[in-house]
Parts: sequence; structure tokens; C-alpha cells
Amino acid sequence: MKTFSTADLGFIIVDFVNHIPYLHSMPHNSIPSIRAFNRFYTGFLGLLDQHILESSFSLPEARVLFELNQKDSIQASEIVDSLGIDKGYLSRILDQFSKEKLISKKRSREDGRRQHLYLTDKGHKTFERLNRASDEQLKGLLKGMPEGDLTKLEGHMKGIEGLLGEKTASKTDITIRTDLRPGDLGYVTHLHGRIYKEECNYGINFEAYVAQGLAEFWKQYDARKDSVWIVEHGQRMVGFLLSMHREKDAAQLRYFILEPEYRGLGLGKKLMNVFMAHLKEKGYQKAYLWTTNEQETAIALYQRHGFVLTEEKHSEAFGKALREQRYDRKV
Repeated sequence: MKTFSTADLGFIIVDFVNHIPYLHSMPHNSIPSIRAFNRFYTGFLGLLDQHILESSFSLPEARVLFELNQKDSIQASEIVDSLGIDKGYLSRILDQFSKEKLISKKRSREDGRRQHLYLTDKGHKTFERLNRASDEQLKGLLKGMPEGDLTKLEGHMKGIEGLLGEKTASKTDITIRTDLRPGDLGYVTHLHGRIYKEECNYGINFEAYVAQGLAEFWKQYDARKDSVWIVEHGQRMVGFLLSMHREKDAAQLRYFILEPEYRGLGLGKKLMNVFMAHLKEKGYQKAYLWTTNEQETAIALYQRHGFVLTEEKHSEAFGKALREQRYDRKV
């Protein structure tokens, strides 16, 4: 499992502060919970101590030191952009670092008004000491936590980072796995119940419908004919799709879902492409799916892959009036 330090985790607090404007548009009942978590988290890591890890550095100073260590050279404006730190405050930190011989400054050859900042040998050694102390502190704080809980913790932290960051930020480590594991079917049911309630106002009977269908899938699961694709960011499931064998050489596409913040990244198209490749690989003659008239974005994706509307019926099965639709295509 990836090793992460107090510095890594603590920086999320700084990033959260940079995204405070989001609070103006969020439901008021979410704000107390987020603030309570912030108070717990900063206390847990000791981020409100005057100095970090019994060093001479404050949290902002340690964060600037981290940025300086990330590149061979960096400009002050890049640190401002990365941390959202006040220019005057950063200037004072850099002046102090210079006095302590932690950094050196050189004028840019292209633009004499700009300075490139470099960590000195002393600066690199200082950072390494601070980084090791951060690792050791977190090992102590998490000592005795089961491996499974550590994995969940890392996944939740990445989820927070993804939700508060830019839409495409920190999503380079998205993976798709094809094996079912304990907890997957329950989480897929949860995803459908939560997301379809939020976006379509479907009732709990829709969640029960999904649970029944997933149970049916597992009871007749055949690895030679069926497949699942589970999209993960870190250890967090953020998307799902399955192919289920039916009679007469037909496959049914079911439970296609993506967390809202992971849409627009090309994942839906990628899942449809692997589904289509699966159909050919397994020798299916046709495929079909059921959806509702409200899923306009998904329907457009299905149609781009050759699915056509073949059946439509009125339904109130999910707690509201809508039209269930069936789409078919030959392989």
C-alpha cells in the first residue's frame, strides 16, 4: 500500500481552505459537519501547534519547504498559485529561508525581474529530516490500525481531495478492475440508491430493484460469459458496469453508473468500449439494455454505439411517473 505522511494528509486542510468559496453554495446542514471534521482532523495531526513536529517550522513554512523540494527550481509565483498563499506572507517566509541558508536565489536569464528559487544542501537535509519525522509521527498515530482500515482511510482521503479539487485534478490514478470482491454488490446498490435519489428523486423501491437484480446476476454468474467493470480512484469505487448473459446469445448491459464528479473524463466512453469488445470476444449475437427516458446523456452514449429504441412503456415502479425504455443492437 502507498505510504503517506502527516505532511501529505495535512496539506488537504490547506487545500480545503483554498476552496472555502464552495461553502457559499452548499446546503447549510453540511457546513457544521465539515467544520467538525476539520477540528477533529487538525487536532489529530497537531496542525494547530505553533511548530510542526517539534521543529522550528509552522505549517505554512513546512508546506513552502515541500513545494521547494518538488522541483529543481521554482518561482515564487508558482508557489503562490499552488498554495493560494498571500504574496507578502510568502515573501517573508522566503526571506527567512534565505537568512537560514535553506534556499538560494538566481535571476532568470530570460527575464531579469524573475528569480528562480533553489533548495541548498542544507535545505534538502532540513526537508528530509522534517519529512522523516512526519512519516514517523503518522506511523505512531496509525499504529495498530488493521490493513483493511488503512486502505479505506486512504481511499476516503483521496475522495475528499477529488471532491474539493479541480474536476480533473488528482484523477490520474483511476483504474478499472474486473473481479468482484466482498462489499462490491452492496456498494453498487448504495451508489444507485443515493445518486438516483439525488438526481432523479427515485424512491427506495428503486434501490431494492437494483439489489434484486444484482443478486440475480451473482446467482447465475458465469465467468465464461459475464463480466464486470469496477472503476476505482484509489480504493474508492466511483463507477460500475456489468454484462449479464441472457437467452439466445444475448447479453444485457446493466447498472452503468459513475459518480457525478467523475463524469466528463471519458470514463463512460471507455466503459462502453470495453463492453463492446467483450461482446465480440464472447461471441454474442446481440445486446440490449433497459433505461428510462430521463437518462438523456446515457441514452446518447448508447445510441452512438449502435443501440436503438425498440420498446417503451409507462412505469411508476420507482416512485414517480416515467417511461422505461429498451434499446437493442446486433453485434
